[in-house]
Amino acid sequence: MKLFPSDLITINAEKNLADYLAYKGWNHLSEGSFGVLWNHPLHGGEVGVPRGIRSGTGMWDGTISMIAQWENSSGYEVDKTVRRFWMDVSDFRAQSSVVRGNYIAAEAGSSLFSGAWKILRSSATTSRGTKIAIGGKYSSLGDRSIDGAMFAQTEPGSYILPLLVPIDRSIAEASLRKADHIDEGSPEDFFQTISEETEQRRATRTMAQALTAIYQKIIEPAVDPTMRAINETVVAGASREMVVALYDIINEETVSALDVTFSWAPKAGKISGVSSSVEVPKESAVLLERAAKQMKIAREPASALVSGPIFALYHPKGLDSGEATIEAAHRGRIRRITVALRGAEELDNAHRWFRGHETLLVEGAVRSTADGLKIDRPSQLRPLGQSLLF
Repeated sequence: MKLFPSDLITINAEKNLADYLAYKGWNHLSEGSFGVLWNHPLHGGEVGVPRGIRSGTGMWDGTISMIAQWENSSGYEVDKTVRRFWMDVSDFRAQSSVVRGNYIAAEAGSSLFSGAWKILRSSATTSRGTKIAIGGKYSSLGDRSIDGAMFAQTEPGSYILPLLVPIDRSIAEASLRKADHIDEGSPEDFFQTISEETEQRRATRTMAQALTAIYQKIIEPAVDPTMRAINETVVAGASREMVVALYDIINEETVSALDVTFSWAPKAGKISGVSSSVEVPKESAVLLERAAKQMKIAREPASALVSGPIFALYHPKGLDSGEATIEAAHRGRIRRITVALRGAEELDNAHRWFRGHETLLVEGAVRSTADGLKIDRPSQLRPLGQSLLF
């Protein structure tokens, strides 16, 4: 039987609660056949979590209420955070003069639901390889990575549409156990790896990067978009389909602006170089329309432009050369590409980017070797976030 996302939330409620408590600094004090006792070292609070606790029950509500009291929070906020602990959440809010509490004009609401889904789906495809225009050729692997995505109920008192993408917990946890591994066999050299991204996080990170780039490169300058500006957004993960979806939302007569706010599953890896929220004002509709008209499928250049987080960094002691291995989409697949590093400045930058969990933008000829894909002489090497500032 295939389980739907709502079923998975119920099944994982007890584990989510345990993960939440540990993340918030509670200690696993003791356990027995009936449950687990948690203690917080700062405020001294103690909470017992019964075995087999299920969300939506009186036992669940009572436990959540007790935790909220100790944390000076509300039961609503704690409950929501626990349920979404292993989810990336994007809140889409359409500002409109006709929004009344939990209601919105039907046409605007239809565009919001449809547009939010198109933005996520296009991001799942471009997370596996940049595409200036998808043209209906969505990635089946990209679609599979977000097949658990769902819309939640609007927030009370406003029309905020939460788009939830559950993270593959087993992969994320296995990756965390391997994270920050230092090769003890080479004490003279620096070799370190970080946790791998899940497919779901790669899609949501790409969506946030692309929306940030569209705002900074197309909307904020408030001038006709150039191909250089458009290409910067494409490198970040934007596509014609994403730009058209944004246009369709804000071009609705009753919509004055669109806000998108991002919240990340706490234990699915750090995110840097993207805005926490993006606003698309009504006035940007004409800029988005002009950008979309220029976004046409082009031939693939000989020099590849790839982006992704640093998976591993190797720097032999005493040498002014090393290697950074990034996880990036290349020709429709997620590949590990090793980039040569030369000079003290480049190596210092690489160490700083690695510690900061930056997503890198690398340009150069990719060659296939017995040891995998390599870029020997990158013509560009910088954080993707930095490229969006200029």
